[in-house]
Amino acid sequence: MPTLQNIYSEIVTKFHSHNITSPEVNAEWLLSKILKLKKSDFILNDDYPVSKEQTDKIQSFVARHVNGEPIQYLTGSTEFYNTTVLVGPGVLIPRPETERVVDIALELYKNDNGAILDLCTGSGCILFALSRELSYSTQCVGIEISDTAIKWALKNLNNDSEYFYPSNISFIQGNLFEPLRRDFKFELITANPPYISSTEFNNLPFTVKNFEPQMALLADNNGLRILENIAEKACDYLERNGWLICEIGEAQGKSALKCFDYYGLKNTKILTDNTGRERIITGQNKD
Repeated sequence: MPTLQNIYSEIVTKFHSHNITSPEVNAEWLLSKILKLKKSDFILNDDYPVSKEQTDKIQSFVARHVNGEPIQYLTGSTEFYNTTVLVGPGVLIPRPETERVVDIALELYKNDNGAILDLCTGSGCILFALSRELSYSTQCVGIEISDTAIKWALKNLNNDSEYFYPSNISFIQGNLFEPLRRDFKFELITANPPYISSTEFNNLPFTVKNFEPQMALLADNNGLRILENIAEKACDYLERNGWLICEIGEAQGKSALKCFDYYGLKNTKILTDNTGRERIITGQNKD
């Protein structure tokens, strides 16, 4: 019977040979989910026996991942800001780079009683991370246009409440600000909107281009259309001196700043994500 170390080594070798990104991390994640092991088991129990049934399932998942299917869809979850987030076909997979949006939001959030809005919420990962870090009294609202994606957000809301305060989180299906009354005001608005241009989309990795939802990736006007729509209405829904924080493409900084300035946001700034790339823009509501 093969051991955990045997199987792990075989998967890493195969992932390397097929140029899979982060082969060691993906191999460990796959095995930990299928075998229900903790990270420490890969060090302390590398002689853990793997049954034939488990081996067959592992090999099936490995073959599917080599053919492009995201490892997160195969296992049904991923990690984001030290929280397990459920994901599957039809919802964007949270990226580690987006965790920087949460960090910045926590730095800028000053009012414990102020509500938070997350646009293009997808799986709800940003909102869940913020809820966990902030007070139980913080009202959090997520808006998502996709039928499928919002179902994943609701699955996450009902999955495990130890990470956040589910009673203070609500999700609404709709297009950006459209479902909200004009008198709704938020201390903080976050968004990871679609920002990939059609040209950039053609150059995306196969596993992203062919499996993740295009609705969550593509935007017109060189990837800026959704960002423009958000910036246009943001001041109407922000509290005085409230903040808007959006993830953007690393080549969009100059255009994004012009957009925020045009729509009246002040103290606009481009910030780097946790890989050092200029991927986040912030702006504050006018007085």
